[in-house]
Amino acid sequence: MLTFEVRDTGIGIRSGDLQRIFEPFWQVEQRSTRRVGGSGLGLTVSRRTAQLLGGDVQVQSTPGQGSIFTLRVPDGSRRRDTAPAAGPPEAPEGPEAPEGPRLAEEGTAGGAR
Repeated sequence: MLTFEVRDTGIGIRSGDLQRIFEPFWQVEQRSTRRVGGSGLGLTVSRRTAQLLGGDVQVQSTPGQGSIFTLRVPDGSRRRDTAPAAGPPEAPEGPEAPEGPRLAEEGTAGGAR
């Protein structure tokens, strides 16, 4: 496992709120006059991504002193018992083929001329 720790000296988190911070849109400061910004999605996305990779994000915190966030993910050194997946499926050709993404040309707004 690879382990990454991030320590901060922020406002800290009460023990009763430690698991709630991973809920979508939940924030420690719920008031409209909060001192801290953000949408409340960062930790949710981080934990779900780590779990999809076979790991997790955990937190330890002391109110008024700060927090330690720990990310653990597999390091990929273990061999898998399954065969590697086949390559991507063949894309359809001809009139039924989906149109690919369009990129804006330099000097145009949204690619329009």
